[in-house]
Amino acid sequence: MEWSAFFLSLSLSLISVTILLVLGLLIARSLAWKRFVGKGVIEALITLPLVLPPTV
Repeated sequence: MEWSAFFLSLSLSLISVTILLVLGLLIARSLAWKRFVGKGVIEALITLPLVLPPTV
């Protein structure tokens, strides 16, 4: 087994999870607590992957 490839994959996954967790929390907080123009569009884009797979 190539350990350098394993550790590269592991570090890349940890970095991407950290970045997406921070961005996801910021987006969720702004959608839950604030009112702004285009909020419905952003909510629709976020929920689209949940609705689209059964129809495809």
